[in-house]
Amino acid sequence: MPQISIEHSANAAERVDLNKLMHSVHETVRSTGFFRHGNGIRSRLIRHEAALFANGDPENAFIEIRIRLAHGRSADQRAQVGRAVFETAKIIAQTALETSPFCVSVDVEEINPVGAHTDNNLHVRLAPPEN
Repeated sequence: MPQISIEHSANAAERVDLNKLMHSVHETVRSTGFFRHGNGIRSRLIRHEAALFANGDPENAFIEIRIRLAHGRSADQRAQVGRAVFETAKIIAQTALETSPFCVSVDVEEINPVGAHTDNNLHVRLAPPEN
């Protein structure tokens, strides 16, 4: 049940097709095969109207992709997901990275099962039919 949050500065939307990024990152995570049928993956864009970083130049822009994974994925699996998403994001943001002050980062974290509670029926509803 990966939770993908793509945070971005407001000015990042002027340089990168964020809907394409969200769909591409979602499909990249889905295609790793680590998540049963790819069901339950949730992706969202989060726009920050005000952001201050680096030297404070208002032209600075960022995209930060945070992927939260349910407890139980190995460190290698988490690393593979992070690398795959980072490569996808760099391809989509390539022009912005080459032509403007721009930052792309990816962080994969494991959800602590002690305080995490969730319920959904997507696994059942979206599972391929049994033969």
